[in-house]
Amino acid sequence: MKNQSKIIEFPINNSFKTSVILTKKRMKNIRLTVSKSGTVAVSLPYYASYSYAYEFLVRKREWLNYQLNKIALSTANDCCNFKNNGNIFLLGNSYNLKLELSNKNKLTFSNDFIIYTKSLNSEYVKQIFLKWCKKYFLDFFTNRLHYIYRKIFNNENYPEIKIKTMKSMWGNCNFASRIITLNLYLAKANIECIDYVITHELCHLIHHNHGAEFHKLMTMLIPNWKQLKKTLNSYCLNF
Repeated sequence: MKNQSKIIEFPINNSFKTSVILTKKRMKNIRLTVSKSGTVAVSLPYYASYSYAYEFLVRKREWLNYQLNKIALSTANDCCNFKNNGNIFLLGNSYNLKLELSNKNKLTFSNDFIIYTKSLNSEYVKQIFLKWCKKYFLDFFTNRLHYIYRKIFNNENYPEIKIKTMKSMWGNCNFASRIITLNLYLAKANIECIDYVITHELCHLIHHNHGAEFHKLMTMLIPNWKQLKKTLNSYCLNF
């Protein structure tokens, strides 16, 4: 039987509702999850009704409100403001953003970000930034991956690297096809956290799960990886 999904609006309080994805699937118990980007999802067995899922949400309303508030606070602390004199968060630092009206879109970066833009609309400016970011950090992540790969494998048979935005993970390794995908939002993290994610995915080329041998290799390569993981999880998955 295929998974069955629907989206409902659930009231967190008198002034705020959030979208919730309800999915029926092959499982025994109902489960509520909140992703780092604030996506709320309920997975429930095929036999359970959607009204049962709603009642479950009512019982979990206080916990859900707490989780969404925590994410909102995190987002406020490290998400970019794409207005003039706003902030850009990259590589663990905050940079001032200057906007200049121009007939041609372009971006320069030294001590500050300067975006020359045809429009001062925040969403339009964000798209200029994302286009620059994808190009810049594909090169940046590739250089870091090649450097770390040589330390682990002592050769230059590099895996393919891809970059995209993801809502629930910082990286992914397809060991069969030797493709490592990194989340564009990782660009916000400091270099130690970036290297941790890249090392984590490269280790999956050797150990395809998160078993004891995988953790042993991670600890040998990055003794403080657990602390870096904790630091990384404080970042929101968004710009």
